[in-house]
Amino acid sequence: MINTNAINDVIKMEPSNLNVSSKISLDDVILPDEYVETAYKLLRRSLAECPRGYDGHYEKIIVPLSGGLDSSTALVAAANAVGPENTLGVFLYHNNMTDGEKEDEAVANRLLSDIGSPGKHIDITKLVNAQWEFLENITNGIFPDDFEKELRYAECLPRARAQAMRQLIDIENGLPLDTTHVTELTLGNFTNGDFSGAVEVFEFLLKSEVYKFAELIGVPDYIRTQPKRISEFSSTHDKMFGADCTYLDPIVFRYLKGQDQEQITKELDHDPEWMSAIFKRIDQTKFRFYDADPISSMTEFWDEKVAPAKWVGGMDDFWSTYIGKTTFGRELQKCREQYMP
Repeated sequence: MINTNAINDVIKMEPSNLNVSSKISLDDVILPDEYVETAYKLLRRSLAECPRGYDGHYEKIIVPLSGGLDSSTALVAAANAVGPENTLGVFLYHNNMTDGEKEDEAVANRLLSDIGSPGKHIDITKLVNAQWEFLENITNGIFPDDFEKELRYAECLPRARAQAMRQLIDIENGLPLDTTHVTELTLGNFTNGDFSGAVEVFEFLLKSEVYKFAELIGVPDYIRTQPKRISEFSSTHDKMFGADCTYLDPIVFRYLKGQDQEQITKELDHDPEWMSAIFKRIDQTKFRFYDADPISSMTEFWDEKVAPAKWVGGMDDFWSTYIGKTTFGRELQKCREQYMP
């Protein structure tokens, strides 16, 4: 059994002074006018038109459920777009679930019942145990400290879930949705080797914008009002980062525009020590932006005589490389400029 308290005692942040005027209200968040309909079109056409293998198409949309906002919103969006009968929500459980994971399972069950979508509950205890046994073998059970030990054991859980999901989507002939958003990518709130889906319904969205999308498509209140939780840690964003997305997203918004720590700290007027801790986390995790992508390439270093080589990946140039080059990204930015502090 993982001792989540050992992890939470180390990862938690407790800022001494947050500027309330530098947070956003979820009620004020704006999405482009056609966002919902475009998301539905993405889901409908992806299911109908994406080829699978050599001789067919996907039969349904699959969403790995955690009971949290992101996966629940993805499932509701899919059910609204293609019909609940053409969706499948999957909850992967194991024998050593934390209290947080058990609560999340109950929420996932309730959502499946409310929207009428089929669901599967799959026992991955053997996969989890195999991950833990492998970790024990390659480390001989020796870790620098208890935190490192508990963290490595906890990271085995999303990797085991990823193995199971990749097998399941083949068996079910299902098109998997990705539930990643920009806030968690920037802050490193993910595990390398975790599951990533084939369709990005939250592409470029901040966490606060996922909340707005959830509201617009009718995700139930009991989903939207619960705190964001990292189930395997029995932890919340408030505990892990010292604040929720209403404080974090204005930071991420400015960071992605290219502002540095000093500028953002001055503009938002938060506790400088807390801001340093946030930026340390961003810096430590930025190369994990895509877990399958490289952090360096021959192309960059071959051309170094022309310009200094750049590390590939990370979020430093996310605006200039990705968001800012798309009409969708620029529309999102216009909306953000209207409500961000």
